[in-house]
Amino acid sequence: MRGILFVFALILLAGGASAQDHSISEFAAAKTHLQSELDTAKSTKLSAESNLNTRRSEMETKQANHKAKEEAFLVAQDNYWKAVKDYDEKVEIRKQRDEELDAATSALDAAMDQRDGCAGYSPSGLTAGMCIECIDESYECGPLSSPSSWSSCSCNPKRDMYRAKYDAELQFTRDVQFSLAYPETIQTYEEITEAKTYVDALESELSANRTAVDTEQSRHDAYIAELQAAKDAATFALTGLGQAQEQEASALAVRDSALTTLNNAKDDLEETGAELKIAVSVYNGAQIDYDAAQATYEGVLRQWREKIESVKETLAAQDASAGLSLQFDGLGGYLEVPTVNLRTEFAIESWIYFDPVRSDRRNLPVIAQARTEGGDLNKFVFVLRLRGGPSAEEESANPDYQYYYWDFKMGSPSSPGYAVEMQSNPIRPSGWMHVAISVEDLGPKYNAKFYINGDLHFTRGFSADRWSSKLPITIMKYHDSKGIHYGSGRIDELRIWNGKRTAEEIRDNMHISMNGWQQPLRSYYKFNEDQTLPEYVPDVVRDWSDMRLDGKLHYPPSHPVKYVRSGVFEATGSAARSSEYALYFNSTSELQNYVEVPAFDMSGDFTVEFAFNFDLDYDDKTRLPLISQSVRDGTTRERFVFVMELHGYPEGDPESYTDMYWSFKMGDCAEETPQEDCSYLYELRGDRFMPDGWGHVAVTVSRNSIAYIYTNGDCVDTAQCRAQIPPEQDQRLVSTRPITIGRLVSVRRAKCVGFLCFPFSG
Repeated sequence: MRGILFVFALILLAGGASAQDHSISEFAAAKTHLQSELDTAKSTKLSAESNLNTRRSEMETKQANHKAKEEAFLVAQDNYWKAVKDYDEKVEIRKQRDEELDAATSALDAAMDQRDGCAGYSPSGLTAGMCIECIDESYECGPLSSPSSWSSCSCNPKRDMYRAKYDAELQFTRDVQFSLAYPETIQTYEEITEAKTYVDALESELSANRTAVDTEQSRHDAYIAELQAAKDAATFALTGLGQAQEQEASALAVRDSALTTLNNAKDDLEETGAELKIAVSVYNGAQIDYDAAQATYEGVLRQWREKIESVKETLAAQDASAGLSLQFDGLGGYLEVPTVNLRTEFAIESWIYFDPVRSDRRNLPVIAQARTEGGDLNKFVFVLRLRGGPSAEEESANPDYQYYYWDFKMGSPSSPGYAVEMQSNPIRPSGWMHVAISVEDLGPKYNAKFYINGDLHFTRGFSADRWSSKLPITIMKYHDSKGIHYGSGRIDELRIWNGKRTAEEIRDNMHISMNGWQQPLRSYYKFNEDQTLPEYVPDVVRDWSDMRLDGKLHYPPSHPVKYVRSGVFEATGSAARSSEYALYFNSTSELQNYVEVPAFDMSGDFTVEFAFNFDLDYDDKTRLPLISQSVRDGTTRERFVFVMELHGYPEGDPESYTDMYWSFKMGDCAEETPQEDCSYLYELRGDRFMPDGWGHVAVTVSRNSIAYIYTNGDCVDTAQCRAQIPPEQDQRLVSTRPITIGRLVSVRRAKCVGFLCFPFSG
């Protein structure tokens, strides 16, 4: 490169590190005001939780005991009903045995009554030789020893005697019959026949008697057998009845015992039920206490989360891809924000954009609060406005001012003039300006200070009273006795404080977005309303402070107030800070000197920004500045981690350049990828500009794979200065090689533009 006066402030930020670190440190400092409340709520919650756990344990113990008693009751109930069933069965068996005994007794009686004449016998009525068995009454049994021995009478011996007698007689008769058949003496036929007839008759009689004895024996044996069977059946039935009665008595005892156990189990169940009811009531009370403690804790925790979300939003706002501002065209649009108390200490600060080339020079930016609409300015609570040139030029029809200044006035009810009136030093606005008013209470007097871009321009003490008003504060509009005046330009980061701000506080915070809960911040407007979100409310500007004093936009339909890219934290010119040195590059083809800075991992969030100075009339247009990081030497640009370089426009002959633009590219070509398949992961082209001195360029790539390139804080042509790719395709190259900047470095004194600029020496 040749002829490049190059102020370089390279910031490689993992998600915008310096501004974010500031916000995070603010978060760490500001959280102390909730720490005690959070600790108390947490302690109360833990105590309530411990009590709840204790009560839950007690309740669960009671529940287990009650369940055990319930199970015991059910077992006792089951046993009782089983015992009742068993007892009923035993009763039925006993009744059956009663019936069986009655039947056996009846059978025995029937067996005894089935012989004629036996019904009247009794032990006392028996006579000697009479047997109780009716069929044996014709036989002598011998004398009975006593009335009770009648049942032992037996006629079997008699029957045996008759059988022997009849058998002997039959044998004799048969012998006679034989002799008659074969007589030894000669007898007459008549004698033999008569004798034979008699003998045959006698044999028949004896045979009949013998048969009668056997028949009587059979009848007697059958009767005795029947009688014995009836007697055995009666004895068995009697034994069964006795057993059934014993089993019935045992079942009754078991039933009564089961009933006693059931009643005891019921009493235990009712007792444990009462204990459980008390335990549940105590537990419910502990649950209510815990829920209340939990709700309190969650409420405090919710505040923490809101603060965290606020920090996230702040960090997002600090990402150059997030910041917006309000743009007014001076044709009827304005913003109202709720009033605040400005009669004690206070501070008002804001970034305001005004470019005499692009903005309407007849409608200059203004912030004001009137006491009554249409009154004189000395009746206003305050008026802060940009004014142009001397009053004669201001009144001219075509105000082509050579310089501008900021004017601040506060009216007073005790004075025909103003309580305080201040003007800044003359300025030449060319974009963003930071304006701050701080009023400090010094006892009987107040001290007002006027800051432009963090530098003190005016200070004045005063003691006069000041107006107060219920009317809103208006931005880009005021209505005095001369009519309604509208302002043009942009506004960003409007902050109103219930206390003074020191120069250090203003300078330390003017370049960063806040989270909104710093003290004593009264109202804070970031103008970052995202109109794509569902919670967006049209024409409402959110107050990010704890007061939630939201603002309201007003504009004619034909000239709406617009949200546009801010770029305030990448602003150049009047947003600059001073540094002693810058680098001047004057490279030639023979002298290839350059600067190396250590490598940085660009696979995550990062920002690269720097200030530069290039003059088309002075500097070498054939050697334009560039910054790059390669993977290795001798590769194409598609294989570079990134290349960022300045280009002339229109392309071609350097002597015909009228505008210039910056480009940024990130390679997407791995070592093994063929060159014909190589491309760029990100390829951005910044807005064109006329290089007439110092400028600022910034590239930011966020975690959601969105990249921007800002030229002097702007990205107007978003089709070229913005790029977004799917996160899964965001596979960036990584290199350990240094980042290279410029050629043939020498040292030259200059202004460093950009609040993160650092001096070089060489």
